Amino acid sequence: MDPKMMEFAMEQMRRMSPEQMQQMVSSMGSINSAMMQTAMQQMQNMSPADLENARRQMNSADPATFARQAQAVTQGRQQYIVNGSTQLKAEGNKLHAAGKYAEAAEKYERAVTNLSEVTGPEAQQLCKACQLNLASCYLNLGKYQEVVTHTQQVLAVDPQNLKALYRRGQAYAALQQHQQAAVDLQTSLALVNNDPAQYKLIEQKLKTVQDQLALHRQQQVEQQQQQQQEESQGHQQPAAQSLQDNDEG
Repeated sequence: MDPKMMEFAMEQMRRMSPEQMQQMVSSMGSINSAMMQTAMQQMQNMSPADLENARRQMNSADPATFARQAQAVTQGRQQYIVNGSTQLKAEGNKLHAAGKYAEAAEKYERAVTNLSEVTGPEAQQLCKACQLNLASCYLNLGKYQEVVTHTQQVLAVDPQNLKALYRRGQAYAALQQHQQAAVDLQTSLALVNNDPAQYKLIEQKLKTVQDQLALHRQQQVEQQQQQQQEESQGHQQPAAQSLQDNDEG
């Protein structure tokens, strides 16, 4: 930043009341390093005339106005990102409805990346919706580990999210992680409210997983029994050989 412009900015901040400073800090707190870098680059690209004009405006502005302007710039930047991400989500939804899951996933991924730069309830809800839609895309594409990754990000902030639990449960089942799948599907079943069709669907998925678990446990029992039988036969072999040796003697 231009040294003189930095000096004016510092002067404005020194003139602010504690409340005004807190307001500005709160508004600036949602700017991540990428946004700050972009802002700095824009300022470096300003012409000398633009810089001089900005310095005059900052010098003539009272602290309250400066704080409001800083907050307005931040909020405007955030809203721009949210609006763009909302558009990407809408485009992804159309592609998803058409069965173009890879193309839809690309839209949702871009929206999630953009939203990582902003905070606030609207951005968080939009990001969660995109994460859930990504999980749906990757479930249809057979990319089950990606499903787990995105659903876990949703569940980190919303542990009782039915869609995230159900989709992660399906992914775990496909990955042959039947114990984890059963836990997620059982939790999903408990969260279903007044939707018999949805309840039946999850119940069927859960029964399939439970059947797989029972089969796996039965196979483990049979393997243990076979191993014990082989060990028992191994212990009997030397005794039989000893008797044979005595007969020959």
